[in-house]
Amino acid sequence: FPVTISTVSGKNKNGSVVYSALEATERFSSDLVSFTGFKGQVGTVSDLAGNDGSDWIGFEQAGASVVARSAQDKMRDVVSVKDFGAVGDGVADDTAAIQAAIDAVIAQGGGKLTMPAGKYLVSATLNIEGTNSFILEGDGAGDPRYALGYEPNTMILTDAAVGISLDNVGAGTGRTNGVVLRDFSLKQVNEAKLGIGIEIPTSASFHGNFRFENIAVNYFATGLYARYVGWLYLDKSTFQFNTNGVDVVGNIVNGTDCLIYQNGSYTGTDYNDMTSALLLTIPFGLKISANAASFQGCDFENNGIGVLTYSDPSLVIQPQIDFTSCYFEAHSKQSAAFFSSLVTMTACYNNNNAYDKFYFEGGQANLNSSMKLNVINSGCNIQENGCFGYVQDDIIYRAVS
Repeated sequence: FPVTISTVSGKNKNGSVVYSALEATERFSSDLVSFTGFKGQVGTVSDLAGNDGSDWIGFEQAGASVVARSAQDKMRDVVSVKDFGAVGDGVADDTAAIQAAIDAVIAQGGGKLTMPAGKYLVSATLNIEGTNSFILEGDGAGDPRYALGYEPNTMILTDAAVGISLDNVGAGTGRTNGVVLRDFSLKQVNEAKLGIGIEIPTSASFHGNFRFENIAVNYFATGLYARYVGWLYLDKSTFQFNTNGVDVVGNIVNGTDCLIYQNGSYTGTDYNDMTSALLLTIPFGLKISANAASFQGCDFENNGIGVLTYSDPSLVIQPQIDFTSCYFEAHSKQSAAFFSSLVTMTACYNNNNAYDKFYFEGGQANLNSSMKLNVINSGCNIQENGCFGYVQDDIIYRAVS
């Protein structure tokens, strides 16, 4: 558009020209054709080629009792980062486009922002703040539990000090709440293990509800760093190849079918040193202090320490942590170290490597029908329900097959 017939010629059967080009005033143009749009707009056919052209076209869903809408209204049901100029080729810097898309969705009262399949290169922190309802959804993070070296459908590549910040420091309506991150991978672009993948900086008030579903966070100094969150849910998410995996202080934390794999390692040689001064400095898969936390079907493998629990001064009660059907294997220092925590383990499995042991200090452990557990006890009340083994000195050796 505009469509213009600028030349017309014709010949008879003998090849003689019988008419030739039209004069400029005689030419056909779309600007001369009147057109009435779906909403009653009156214009010309060339209006269909404008940026607002889809608003002139109607759409009707199949089925009974449907209401016709314009094609534009229908397409605006879904907001994409590409609507704001993101390219997703791993070369163009998509920072400004993605941030503009985030801000626009939040300004409209929240909703879902999609990232179609692609690699989105960003050079600054993506900030999600001041919302009570926001979903950032990709086209799939893949499942590295079955094939390392996988290629996710949607990946954010970042060299920022913080990849994504869910800023929850403000007061009242300025706080961030109700955020879901789903179906994408976040990776430090040079695999340099620098910075923080996802950060939730929060005032010490245990506020905010955050859910991560099927995301992968790789190659950062810390994959996830969260402080004083109200509720944090980790569902089918992966934290791997970071120096530290997940570091969280919260009210309620829940993890389901997560993989926390190969985050840091212990390079020392004193494997008999079980002091908190040492254990609290070793790279970890999961470091957590929570009023209540539960992990089901999670896999902790090849970390410096698989799980580290402790009592943060902000907690109102002793940390209560539950593990059900979780797997621990091949950690370079300890499978887990529990400080001043009430820990319950049910039907968990610990591979019998030389140093894959659970260390309890100053808390209480309830071990229910747990198999292949090596436990070291230092001033902790350990209750066994359905387990068997024997006690020698202050070390409890569990059944090992």
